[in-house]
Amino acid sequence: MATNSYVGKGGSVTSGAGSGTKIANIKDWSMSINVGSAETTSFGDKDATMAQTIRSASGQISGELSTDATENTLMDQVSTSGTLASVILALVVSTVAGKKAKWMAQAAQLTSIGGSGNVAGVFGFTASFNFSGGVKWSTT
Repeated sequence: MATNSYVGKGGSVTSGAGSGTKIANIKDWSMSINVGSAETTSFGDKDATMAQTIRSASGQISGELSTDATENTLMDQVSTSGTLASVILALVVSTVAGKKAKWMAQAAQLTSIGGSGNVAGVFGFTASFNFSGGVKWSTT
């Protein structure tokens, strides 16, 4: 299995249709894209042959949530009263004019979240995601 790993700083988590509502600020992130491999060797071949199969991606983010109702959405998803739903992740690589770049995940599934103390209405968090439908490279 081939793996490409990426890291960056900055980005956002949004929830809802279209451009969505911003629910978290990302300070740091990492992402891995994996490509499966399957053997395609035929009977009588002297060497194994392989083919790439399905891609999968997962990632980790850390950042800040304010304590307002909009940004509590991410925490509510994993609480016992919450509803699990996918979110949109924008993982920023560059914000430099003419060199803007980011990875976009339109259906990120939250797999774990942890937090740290609330200081002046800001809550630090770390979260892990699996990306349903993959991630797309964007320069806009």
